[in-house]
Amino acid sequence: FPVTIQIKSVTYQIIDPSVGRIVLSDTGASLIKKDGIFSTANLKNERSRISKILKNRGYFEFNDYYVTYDIDSSLKSNQADIIVKIADRKGGFDSTQVEKHRVFRVRDLFVMTDYNPLVADPASEKDTTYLSHFAIVGRSKELRYKPYALEPRIFIERDDIYKVDESDLT
Repeated sequence: FPVTIQIKSVTYQIIDPSVGRIVLSDTGASLIKKDGIFSTANLKNERSRISKILKNRGYFEFNDYYVTYDIDSSLKSNQADIIVKIADRKGGFDSTQVEKHRVFRVRDLFVMTDYNPLVADPASEKDTTYLSHFAIVGRSKELRYKPYALEPRIFIERDDIYKVDESDLT
């Protein structure tokens, strides 16, 4: 019979105070809670949940790999203590150098109406039409879509903090 392990405690070790404030303010929605049942699926999903929260707060480069767990299940009562660790990012090519995660803002917004990742498309063959909030990039001067049809479908604004949800909607 499989043994059910109950979560005795959940604590956090987050080096970056800005990241810590965001994550700790949302622990009520956490998938791993004190007195809950230990599940590796919940640990994986919690990693993704934390990553998405941070990506919606400007942390464009944040990913699941920064979230790790220390689990002490040596307690003799089918219980486990879980420490959620969020690491700072590695700097450049030197894995010993660490730095705080950066918040990204949208600077320029380009809409490619005929983008195809399977086709090599040299930038020299593109034409750009600049509008007030974004630019449309295409293969010809004739626009494939009218700007007024595109504008309500673009949820990203210049100078806003990057949000993955708004990027996905666009």
